[in-house]
Amino acid sequence: MTGFAHFSYVNKQGNSELLAMYVEKEYQRRRLGTQLLQIAKEELHGIESVTVHVEASQVGAISFLQANGFQCEATVLEQVEGILLRTKRLKWCIN
Repeated sequence: MTGFAHFSYVNKQGNSELLAMYVEKEYQRRRLGTQLLQIAKEELHGIESVTVHVEASQVGAISFLQANGFQCEATVLEQVEGILLRTKRLKWCIN
């Protein structure tokens, strides 16, 4: 497997959440991630937007998402299992 993208079901408002996305390091920068997003856009029926939460320190992932149309909605501090994380919520409006 060279990569995958895992999305939640599309809710009644037409939003899905990108739960996980991964492309093997040796296959990165070959537009596979962009292709995964385009397939999701075509296959997720009724989709109007996609939301994703990314650790703020993941600059490469955030740059990739922004280059593919995601816009930062908020930066959030959240505690996960006793660890304080700064995450960014990004949204991709399809229509």
